[in-house]
Amino acid sequence: MQEKTTLISTSQFHKDVYTGLTDFPKHLSSKYFYDAKGDKLFQEIMDMPEYY
Repeated sequence: MQEKTTLISTSQFHKDVYTGLTDFPKHLSSKYFYDAKGDKLFQEIMDMPEYY
């Protein structure tokens, strides 16, 4: 069961990366750069008026 979950996650990762890098402008989700705590903090920072 765990292997199947990993395969699905890997497949989603590949799909997200392919879509993001072939899009214009290119983009990648911050969820691939940070752990859960770091991603939450980054999302909060992006919501701040000072973030540009």
